[in-house]
Amino acid sequence: MNPLSEESKKRLTKYMDGCAHIWVRDGHVSHHTCSECGEELSVRKEFLPKMRSFTTGNDMLDLKNKLVEMGEWKEFTIYTWKLHHGHPHTKYCYSSNKERIRENYTAWLFLMPRFAELVDEFLKEKEKSHE
Repeated sequence: MNPLSEESKKRLTKYMDGCAHIWVRDGHVSHHTCSECGEELSVRKEFLPKMRSFTTGNDMLDLKNKLVEMGEWKEFTIYTWKLHHGHPHTKYCYSSNKERIRENYTAWLFLMPRFAELVDEFLKEKEKSHE
């Protein structure tokens, strides 16, 4: 698994927070404006909010909660189920025991940082379908 690209982090941050803030200093040392949304903050540079890393359990839980909040959890799980069963490394998940299949799928789904990668892939697919 590769670390998330900056583009992926930006897309996920926008999904979570509405903006992936790119802070630009405006004259005064502690006054910054986001070049994306225009939000202003008067804090020293080291205290500016940073883009999420999507490598922590809290980030994963926040992503899951956002999918639920946006009413996209079911669509996301259908999308990932199709990926899961087509993935060559998940052949161990095929079983006559449906409960075991669900357990393996859930464990696979919430691996870090794979979960963030899956959400990013899901969002990219949604963008394509809306073009």
